Amino acid sequence: PRATLAMTFDDACKLLKVSPSAPWQEVEQARRQLVQLSHPDRLVSLTPERRDQLRAEARRVNAAYAEMSAIRAR
Repeated sequence: PRATLAMTFDDACKLLKVSPSAPWQEVEQARRQLVQLSHPDRLVSLTPERRDQLRAEARRVNAAYAEMSAIRAR
């Protein structure tokens, strides 16, 4: 199992490029757009190092989304 990436709500908003008061639909759309940048079809022509960087970024985006989701569920 992978370690979870801890971050604050403000950090999550910055990473997803949304305001803290953004509607949930905007948060979901921002996450989808950012994660799509690391889709395997887009990574084929990149160096292994760059692929790893983009995958790590996708994990951070997903962690930010999870943080915002957890706070929203409270």
